[in-house]
Amino acid sequence: MQIRPTLVPLGLALLSLGCAAATGRPRAPSAETAPSPQPSSEAGETSTFPAAPELPAPRAQVRAPRRNFPWLGAFLKDQGGVRVFRVLRGSPAARAGLAEDDIIVSAERRPLGRSRDLIELLQERPVHAELALEVERRGARRIISVPLEPAPVHEDIARLELVGFEAPEISGVVTFQGDVSSLRELAGRVVLLEFWASYCGACRLLAPELEKWHVEYSGRGLSIVGVTVDPLKLGAEVARKLRMTYSLASDPAERVTNRYLAREIPMLVLIDRKGEVRDVAIGPSPERMRQLEHDLRELIREST
Repeated sequence: MQIRPTLVPLGLALLSLGCAAATGRPRAPSAETAPSPQPSSEAGETSTFPAAPELPAPRAQVRAPRRNFPWLGAFLKDQGGVRVFRVLRGSPAARAGLAEDDIIVSAERRPLGRSRDLIELLQERPVHAELALEVERRGARRIISVPLEPAPVHEDIARLELVGFEAPEISGVVTFQGDVSSLRELAGRVVLLEFWASYCGACRLLAPELEKWHVEYSGRGLSIVGVTVDPLKLGAEVARKLRMTYSLASDPAERVTNRYLAREIPMLVLIDRKGEVRDVAIGPSPERMRQLEHDLRELIREST
């Protein structure tokens, strides 16, 4: 398992707390939100604070032991302040009612000028502490209390966000092997998305196993699609050396990669014939690969 090296140190720090810094703005369904707290007498608050949208709760459970540092569960960027551009399902941020486009003005009464200020404050907090955030939403402000919790491993974060929901579209990738450029083209088939890269040793170890599945199951309704952030020429060269013959595409702008939270690779996303994500696996663990193969065989047997 490998973390993509394109992340700068700030991004790594944010990711370790369930956040990430980015220059783009990937859009994805937000997490379930709790009702907004009632207004208090704090300065700067207003009773006209807009409610966060009602969105579905996660449909997966955390499997692995949690880690011993606090998790917020929001992606942030420095744009007109510390702005939220994505909230993850099942996260403390989601349950507290944070929403896309919120601006976090202060935390624990400390003004925030950039995302790093919030990261440094989070690093000081115990894993089960409450974090008081002053949030601006469409011109109105309110204090929102976020009960922090220990961070899940990244595979569980991705499972909370993706499993049980329609798979995000992959249109926008540039195909360099095969002819698949969107999930719509694969409607009615079981799909296994692989996020990989040329620099990833674990991805190279996994390639022969995926190639075996491609040969054995493609005629029975399985499509494997590998997505890499590598340039086309490099991706094609590595695929040739590793004898990868399934469909491959480059995601140079990393829009699809970010949409799927593929920050640790190799990452595999299993999608059923109806287009719903059924599981996520990170790393080439033999046990996880056996379970994944069992599950994809079961999905292949299901009728459309």
